[in-house]
Formats: sequence, C-alpha cells, structure tokens
Amino acid sequence: MMITDGGSDWYLAGGNYTGIGWLGVTYRTGNGKTFDRYAGGITNEFAIGQNTTKWVICHEYGHYIGLGHRGTNYGAYSLMYWEKLNEGDEGAMPLSILEIAGLGWLDLNNSNRVQTVSSGALTNFSLKPIRSTSGKVAIKVNISSNQYFLINNHQQSTNPYDATYPASGVLIWHINGSSGDLECAVPRSGENQDHLDLPKSDPNYHGEGLAGDFWRPSSQNTFAPWTNPNTKSWTGNFTDIKVKVKSQSGGDYVLDVFKNSEPAAPKNLVITNPGSDGSHPILQWNANTEPDLHHYLVWRGTTPNWKTTPITWESSSAANVTNTTWTDTQTIIDLDVLSATYYRITAVDAVSNQSDYSSSVGTTSNPLAKPAEEEPHAASLPENFSLHTNFPNPFNPSTEIKFDLPEPAQVNLTIFNIAGQMVRTLVDEPRLAGYHSILWDGRDEFGNEVASGMYLYRISATTTATASPYVAVKKMSLLR
Repeated sequence: MMITDGGSDWYLAGGNYTGIGWLGVTYRTGNGKTFDRYAGGITNEFAIGQNTTKWVICHEYGHYIGLGHRGTNYGAYSLMYWEKLNEGDEGAMPLSILEIAGLGWLDLNNSNRVQTVSSGALTNFSLKPIRSTSGKVAIKVNISSNQYFLINNHQQSTNPYDATYPASGVLIWHINGSSGDLECAVPRSGENQDHLDLPKSDPNYHGEGLAGDFWRPSSQNTFAPWTNPNTKSWTGNFTDIKVKVKSQSGGDYVLDVFKNSEPAAPKNLVITNPGSDGSHPILQWNANTEPDLHHYLVWRGTTPNWKTTPITWESSSAANVTNTTWTDTQTIIDLDVLSATYYRITAVDAVSNQSDYSSSVGTTSNPLAKPAEEEPHAASLPENFSLHTNFPNPFNPSTEIKFDLPEPAQVNLTIFNIAGQMVRTLVDEPRLAGYHSILWDGRDEFGNEVASGMYLYRISATTTATASPYVAVKKMSLLR
C-alpha cells in the first residue's frame, strides 16, 4: 500500500515505537520509507488489554490522515498530545473538538452545528454534547480574524476513548492560528495559568487531566476578564468576553456568553435632598450588578428657564465615581432666575463599554426663596399625598413628573401606554417624606424612543401607617 509521506511529523523513526508500524501492517510511503508490522500485531495487543497500544494505534493513524502533534498544554485532552508516548499509565485518549474539526467532521463555520459570537449577548444557550448528531455542539467566540475561544460540552461515556476524560463538563479552548491552549477551570499561581501551562517536569503538571479542569455550574463557572484564567488575547490584551456556565439540563449545559456587551443603564436615579434653592444636590442610584463594572459617569445638563427651554447637556461628564452616591458641590442656583440643573448616569465596564443613559432627574429653584431682606419661605412637608400634572404637557422630548409624600413610603411610579402595557418604571424604591420630581425622557425600559401618543403614569405609595396604598393615575401626551 502506497501512502504520501507528509514529513517527519506523522511517524516516529526510532526508539521503542515505530510509528505507523504499530498499526500492525507494513506501509511503504511515496518516497520509499517503510514501516514494519509490529511483531505482536493489533489483535494480540488488544487481547492483552494495553490501552497505550490502543492509543498509539489511533494517534499514529491520526498522523496518517493528516493530524499533527499537540503540545503539553493540551495534555490528555487531545489524542495528538505527543508526549503521551512516554506515559503509558494514562490510558487511551479521545479525539478532542480540535481533531474533530481538523478532520473536517465538524465545520466550525456551520451555523447549524456551531454558534458564533462576534458581539452582543448570547443568553440561556443550550450547548449539546460534542458527540450529538444534531443541534449545536460548540460556541465560537471571535477575538480577531484568526483568534477565538472554542467552547464545547464533553460528557463521559463507556467508550474506552471517552471514559479516560476525568469528568464531564465544559471545555474552553483558546485558538490562535495554528497555536492553542486549553483553559482549565482551576488555575495555578500566576496570572492566566493552569497546570497544563507548567513545564512537564513540574510535579503540579497533570497531563492526564483533572476533574477540576471542567467549567461547571457547581464549581468554577465564570470565564471573564477578571477571572484566572482569564479571557485575555494571545498577546495579553483585555477582551470584553464573558462566559458563564449557568446550569445543566440532562446532558446539555446552559451558558451565557457576552462579547462587547455594555452594562445596563443605572436605575432609580434620585436627588435625596431637594432643597428649596436646588443647591448642592445629592444624587443616589441603584448599583449595577455586572461583575466587571468599573465606574459611573454623572452627566449634567442645564437650562436658563426650565419651563420653556429643552435641556442642554454638557459635552463632558460632570464626574467619574465608583460608588452610587454623588454630591454636586458646584451647583448653586441664582434665585432671581427660574432655573434648573438636570442629571443622568451611565455605567462603564472594565474595557470602557458604556451603558445607555439612566432616566433624568432635575432640581429647580423655588421663586419663593428670596434674599435675606425678604421674609424667608419656611420649608415644610406636604400635608397630603399628591401626583401632579406633568410639565410640559404635551411634551417633546422630555417631561417632569412631581409627586408629594407627607410621610416615608414605598413608591412605584410607572409609565403605561394607552393599551395598559408597561412602558417604563421610573421609581420603584422607598422615598422619604417631601416633594419629589423625576424626568421622563420619552424612552422605554430598554432605552428606545417611544412613539407619539397618549400615555398614562401611575403612582402607588405604601406606608406602614396606612392600610391601603395611595394610588393615582394621570394622562400625558408625547408629540414627536
């Protein structure tokens, strides 16, 4: 039988192993190299039960059909790990997803079998085991034109070449052209290192693999810029890639994958000290939950006459803060001019992705608060619950909604369309007694501009002293 010699990579010329000759037959290559039949033959070796021989047969046949060697950073997870030849106690190894793809049995560009993520969010994705004959068995997360993370679901089986994997779970491979690495879930000391990245002579190197190498919901389940190992590129640059193994359903694993996905817009922005002159307002908002959140930006807008002039937002952010409260020490209102200062917040993650704007809040001067020669206006709490008519109305693009609380209350203020469908929740939190206002910017819960038309806004305020909540509903019109 004549075969083509692809070079020196697919056979071993000497030592205790005679390369493709271990297949138990004699081959002669196109350039005249001969590989002799192994004396014991395939049948005899299988009868003895030497798994190493089973592995060598498959390994060498892998070379015969075009597969090259892989290094120690793949360990026993790859059939083509070449140092396996000196570790006969580790048993046979299966074809990894890399070999399956290399042989053309899995096309990584086939959208019916592989889910590709280049940007955005992939949520609650069910990843099927690599041996499944239908459905998607891999996720390819692109970093650059020839660099990506390849995620697959491996399930142990009774097949002798599959059972040697130490556990079932998700494997994540980092591919860079012809190079690559298996990102094991349990790290070693040092950034972005696992035991397969150590020298083979290191006692902490485990080429046979460890159960902790697999990403699973119950153990190490998150692979991200802030974890170890992390999602840095091959050259050590941060990528905004986040992978979470959330749950298991039968043999499938359910994952979330994010690539260049910005944080959510901050919620429930309020001014906690609405003073009579609007000076030095204290802003507070709910904390974002993204684990890679880095900071918030506070944006400030002003207008000389808040009743008639649209908000003019400053071109640069007012502040860069890492907590969820901020005092504007520069805002001092001119009491002789009916004026306002407005605020909105964005969230920024570790790789500078920025969220949409939060809803806006504003503080306005009180025309009754005059200089000292006039009798000062005494600040007082409202006597009754009240929901005021929005202003302006009709409006475009934003309108202010005010409400009064004579005592502390749990407040929910929500916008509905005329069909009664929820559009946006502006407030859903405890509020102190006092006069409150919030700006609606004509956007829905997802930051999209809503269409012109009639809208309803409903307040529900519940206190510990009242048996039933205060509820009120009013109408407003948006004209684009």
